[in-house]
Amino acid sequence: MNKVTIFCDGGLGNRLGVLIGGIITAKKLNLDYEICWPANSWCGCDFVDLFDTNKNIINKNINELFLEDSDDVFLIHENQTKYKLKKIYSHSLQTLELLKNCENNIIYYHNQIPKYYDKSEIINTLSSLKIKKNITDEVKKFSKEHDIVNRIGVHIRKTDFLPKVDDKIIFDEIRNSNNLFFICSDDSETEKNFSNLLNVVIHNKKNYAEKLNPSTSWNDKTVDYEGREFYFNIKRNSESVIEAFIDMLILSRTKIYNNTMSTFLTFANHYSNLNLGI
Repeated sequence: MNKVTIFCDGGLGNRLGVLIGGIITAKKLNLDYEICWPANSWCGCDFVDLFDTNKNIINKNINELFLEDSDDVFLIHENQTKYKLKKIYSHSLQTLELLKNCENNIIYYHNQIPKYYDKSEIINTLSSLKIKKNITDEVKKFSKEHDIVNRIGVHIRKTDFLPKVDDKIIFDEIRNSNNLFFICSDDSETEKNFSNLLNVVIHNKKNYAEKLNPSTSWNDKTVDYEGREFYFNIKRNSESVIEAFIDMLILSRTKIYNNTMSTFLTFANHYSNLNLGI
């Protein structure tokens, strides 16, 4: 019987976007699904490092899954291979109607959740993903120790192409504020700097994102392990992703300050709708 293979690639936020959108799509098509989650430079951890599941998990890379002579249907936002795929569809409600009677396997790869999926569908699907107990235990412990629900949460992204927030301005605003804050960043020096403020807490991490090519900037062109060229000079090991996920979940317990359009912040907002047992 045909199924949907959800290809989760990129950073953590992008992968969660693919995963949630893919699960909703499979349900709309009345198809079972499997999850393809390759550990690579973008995200060095496996799916089972973050979630418990009884679903089939595979770890094929894009060049192993996107085969040129395949009869699979590719429901993707972009063909990031050099292969000429036979059956490519862009995501739309019309495409979903067309594929309802499809007899081929479907490869799903959209790094953002389609805007026409209801918030309730997104939240219900997110709640169905069982987060590893060691992760939720750490989130609960930290949140309780620091009265996290009464803090303003600020995410300061430093390593990619998004318009960089001016952390000097944020620093001065927080220093002169009577409010309590939780700060999280993918940059150790930024967290260290903010941790000097008496009204700030951070969740201490041992691992951060690194440069794939240490001699260039975060946004210089690089070639990843699959031969794809991007302006993201990034490498994240398994522990850095797990610790970032803990940060995301802690951030979701705060009064979130929405200062960017990052997928990390998007999913912190989604998770804010779930109690996580906290």
